[in-house]
Amino acid sequence: MTRGDADVLRDRAHACLAGVALGDALGMPVEGWTRERIAAEHGRVDRLLPGTERGMPAGTVTDDTEQTLMLVDALVETGGAAQAEVVTRHLLAWVDGAGARADAVIGPSTAAALALLRAGADPRTTGRGGRTNGAAMRITPVGVVVRPDDLGALVDAVEETCVMSHHTSEALAAATAVAAVVSSALAAPTAGLAAHVARGLAAAEVAARRGSPAAGRGVPAALEAALDLAGAVDDDEDFLRRLDTEVGTSVAAVESVPAAFACLVRADADPWRAAVLGAGGGGDADTVASMAAGMAGAVSGLAAVPAEPLARVVAVNGLDLAAAADRLVALRTVRGR
Repeated sequence: MTRGDADVLRDRAHACLAGVALGDALGMPVEGWTRERIAAEHGRVDRLLPGTERGMPAGTVTDDTEQTLMLVDALVETGGAAQAEVVTRHLLAWVDGAGARADAVIGPSTAAALALLRAGADPRTTGRGGRTNGAAMRITPVGVVVRPDDLGALVDAVEETCVMSHHTSEALAAATAVAAVVSSALAAPTAGLAAHVARGLAAAEVAARRGSPAAGRGVPAALEAALDLAGAVDDDEDFLRRLDTEVGTSVAAVESVPAAFACLVRADADPWRAAVLGAGGGGDADTVASMAAGMAGAVSGLAAVPAEPLARVVAVNGLDLAAAADRLVALRTVRGR
């Protein structure tokens, strides 16, 4: 690998984590709101706002970013090899460290799994009911570390990070789709967005055959429908209305991850626009915005991430995203992936 290649990898990895944090902070104040309430009270969510209902200053991140960085630490401990037992230990430590704040933000699948884990259950059995987006929201570090060439190996790595909390076909397919876009973007930084999205769809198809099976429309079909919507309307408000009614923006993996893909594509991988769209759609706004902007950052690089709001998010939360990105890139390089 040349020095130039390494610099590009670091830039895209940093941009990915920056997008995760920036989208998370942008959507934080309106998490759980309806699209109509967001429009009535804020119009477009195109600036960092305080989370008045939570007492959070503008620019504050949530568990989306914190669990992403938790996963960075777990991967660093194992030299880049995802191991369920290690991720479980780090997840429990994060919850303990966050205290009451974790109880207020943690998702239903993770909460249910944690109760079982604390009762002594095997972490490879505690995620069988997890159908929400908690795995997908924290998965980008796996995409940075593992290359996209072998989709089976990528799915294996995702599954190891998800099994304790989200071991269902929906959650695995959704998380793998996000990881594959990030992985593809780092592996082929000059390729177009369509190629990276296609890799995400292919990875979701493989992952959808793992975990506890789901009834109804699966994630691959939901992703296709969401991507069709992204280019079907000219007006962003009409797009957000149809995203809400036709795709969904709830914590369900089969809704929020396709919604994030739709925002990514509609924004043409512009991290800020992807975050603004995600934050404006209602429902699990911070997570949709975080996933969309994280993928967009990996595709477009750090120059595409607006410096001022990113600096504010970094300062408010005391983040060192560049260092975290460097640690992940080092793992990708050492592992020959």
